[in-house]
Amino acid sequence: MGSPWRYIVTVADVFLISGFLGMIAYFMFPSLPDIILKTTCQKVEALARLLPFPMERFMLSITLWNTMTILITTFGGLIALTLDRLVTRYAPDVLRRSMNNPPYAPILVKLARKLGFDVRRYKEADVILTLKLGPLLIPAINGFAAGAFGMWVLQNFGPVFLLGAALLPHGVIEFPTLIIAGAMGVHLADYLIYRVRLHERWPHGNLEVPSWVIRNTAACIAGLTVAAYLEVHITPIVAGCVMKCA
Repeated sequence: MGSPWRYIVTVADVFLISGFLGMIAYFMFPSLPDIILKTTCQKVEALARLLPFPMERFMLSITLWNTMTILITTFGGLIALTLDRLVTRYAPDVLRRSMNNPPYAPILVKLARKLGFDVRRYKEADVILTLKLGPLLIPAINGFAAGAFGMWVLQNFGPVFLLGAALLPHGVIEFPTLIIAGAMGVHLADYLIYRVRLHERWPHGNLEVPSWVIRNTAACIAGLTVAAYLEVHITPIVAGCVMKCA
């Protein structure tokens, strides 16, 4: 296992590369940012209507969505691994045999070896890739969406400071928090791979989550709560003022 900073750099690279791909995708699919924006607004509004609190419904809705994002980013690989563990133990024999040797098994084994893991069986590769790549999915999606949206702002509204006004007030907290959550997920993956000792003990290894992951996840959720407040109350004001002055 490496230092925490190495994990942060890895996830930040994934975020930035995905953002660049999102920028390219905008030119291929100009309606993509509009779809992303509408989908985001619809999910926030749908959850806000379900909340019983009359005040700050949108802030709470954004906070809840962001909390789910953090939990999936940090623990998504572990959740998938736990479900796989249950299937491995309790599924019918026919399903278990099909899952133990699917047609794409050689591809996953080769991919795991490319990542530097000495694996010989499909199940080992499946577990490693689930744990290692799962935490990168949400940062990649958010980076892609931010890149597409950012290019849309630049193309339609002009100067780069307008993009900063639209993203920075809340993004300065939200994006680093997502990256840190992804880094925790990858770090947790390495920790669990080391603990489980896949070659010998799967699926009977100990999947206990260390306390530092719980503490850092709570800190990330607190940060995203602040980001949600800024997104609802501050970002529209800043963006509006900048557009008037432009």
